Amino acid sequence: MVDGGWCVYSGSPAFAPDKPLDDARARQLYNRQLKVSRTTLVKHFKSAELPDAFAHPLLRNCYPLPLHDGRYVAGGLKLTLSKLLGLVYEPADERKEGTA
Repeated sequence: MVDGGWCVYSGSPAFAPDKPLDDARARQLYNRQLKVSRTTLVKHFKSAELPDAFAHPLLRNCYPLPLHDGRYVAGGLKLTLSKLLGLVYEPADERKEGTA
């Protein structure tokens, strides 16, 4: 996520997620997809409303993971995209002090 929309790669031109994509941009997104099977992740992203950009036929079975500063934190999920490790996930809710 960047000012003015989303981008495929850091530093690439932004696009508006609420508008249909051209074939070239849809292909870029399709080529960046990650396949995950962790049930909590799949349920979380399937339950969210898809932006209009993902109505493109190439993206019909894809769900967006909008990263802000390389992170996604929402719905009890904390995800980071690492060049070395790939998709790293951990609990978003930290334990409160004084609890066992």
